[in-house]
Amino acid sequence: FQQNSDAIRQFVFCGGIPLTIGPSRTMSYFMRREKAGATACLALGILLVFSEWPAVGIVLEAFGLLNLFGKMFPVAMAILKNMPVIGPIL
Repeated sequence: FQQNSDAIRQFVFCGGIPLTIGPSRTMSYFMRREKAGATACLALGILLVFSEWPAVGIVLEAFGLLNLFGKMFPVAMAILKNMPVIGPIL
């Protein structure tokens, strides 16, 4: 059951980003030269999850995602701090 849910999560993730920001912007973001290593880690992680190595694949995916989207976390935190209910808690 766990491997099936991991595979479904991969399909939703891989399909969700292009549907959200568009295929051309997705390709231009993931194919930047400075993000090549992170994109390779993410792709290898997805392949490992599909080839029944989910623990190693998820670790590689997490590393790739942190390297791809790590600079967005401070922006998201600043937005959350300005929200009425969540801001005072943070």
